[in-house]
Amino acid sequence: MNAYTISKLARDSGFSAAVVHNYTQRGLLRPARCTPSGYRIYDIEALERLRLIQAGRKAGIPLAELEAICRALNEHDGVRLARSITAARSRITEVRAALDAFDGVLAALNRLPSAPNRERPPKVRGAVLTTHAI
Repeated sequence: MNAYTISKLARDSGFSAAVVHNYTQRGLLRPARCTPSGYRIYDIEALERLRLIQAGRKAGIPLAELEAICRALNEHDGVRLARSITAARSRITEVRAALDAFDGVLAALNRLPSAPNRERPPKVRGAVLTTHAI
């Protein structure tokens, strides 16, 4: 079993020890065990959960939704887990659609004659090929 102290878990996950502690208090992580002196020891599941949280945050999923996923995992609640994952995927789909719309508007703006960074076709002068930007 891979055993992680808070500092090792933080280092391996890229989160700060304070964030790991906060996520533990919020129920997103659970220590595998505690030492007699009170130190929390985490396992590989905690590291994978931190990776899930990190990927979810990068995808734009709010921490509250990730918390719902982690709580459903903690409670082995398959119905709630499926519902939470569906909500997260729905949010990702909405973000992708918004990005597609944004890209469409940018493309339309770039096609306008007044677009500031619109490139002209290359011009050939003698043997030298050059490009000019407006």
